[in-house]
Amino acid sequence: MDENNLNKDVLKIFIDSIKKQTDSLNNISKRFKEQLNGMMEISKVWTDQIEPFSKEYQKAIINSLKIFKSIDFKDFDEKVKKSCSIMLENGFYPYYILDMSVCNKINDKNVNKLMSEYVSNDFEYYRNRILETFSKYKTIIYEIFRLYKNKKYRLCVLSQINFLSMIFNETFDNLDFADKHMKGKIKQSKDYDEKKMNYVLYYPYIYKENNLIKSYKYYKDVCEKYKIYNYNRNSICHGYNNLFATKINCIRYFSVMMNATDLFNNCDLVISGGNKIETKI
Repeated sequence: MDENNLNKDVLKIFIDSIKKQTDSLNNISKRFKEQLNGMMEISKVWTDQIEPFSKEYQKAIINSLKIFKSIDFKDFDEKVKKSCSIMLENGFYPYYILDMSVCNKINDKNVNKLMSEYVSNDFEYYRNRILETFSKYKTIIYEIFRLYKNKKYRLCVLSQINFLSMIFNETFDNLDFADKHMKGKIKQSKDYDEKKMNYVLYYPYIYKENNLIKSYKYYKDVCEKYKIYNYNRNSICHGYNNLFATKINCIRYFSVMMNATDLFNNCDLVISGGNKIETKI
């Protein structure tokens, strides 16, 4: 084989190799284009499906906002105020995690049954919060829990009143939770607003018809007035009623403890130390 023929053979092999590589690249390019086209088709289908969903989602949001805008919050506040009033007139205190559907349910006939159920269920959430908030009184708090569990309702109620009196006296410049001057003290809070009342937190301390702490002047009929409310703090502590040793009265005072826990964690007067910073709880 001469040199010219050898060069031709080498050149042919080289050209064939280039051709194979080119064909291979063309095949890869073709497959890539097919895959790309497939992805574009999927994208188109996805877009076609998502776009109407997105528009529907936007419509849903807009409609929700319209509904939200149409809510009469003044009417809702009135319902909260009314329901809190019914609770307080029957010896129960409102508290933060109370299901506000109670506003549409509660009345003077069902308040005892309804609030007993709510407080009993929600107390499990408050148990640890009460212990954490008033940690220096753990011994007394555990004693209250134990007395209630053992159905020692007379001692339980008395211990609850004693505990509440201590934590308020110590923080609010010797004002008991039932003291009429607590109203003026609460009004000093920075977030207290007559127009935008936080009824759950503050109403127990300003509502005149709060029968759990209502006080009567010492006239002839004072004994008869107090006897009506076997859960009233003054009626119990001053011996006007001896029928307070009931489970439901313990539950009533647990609701007061739950409200106090919310108050002591949210009212700036307490957070800043009340009138006695050195005795901050």
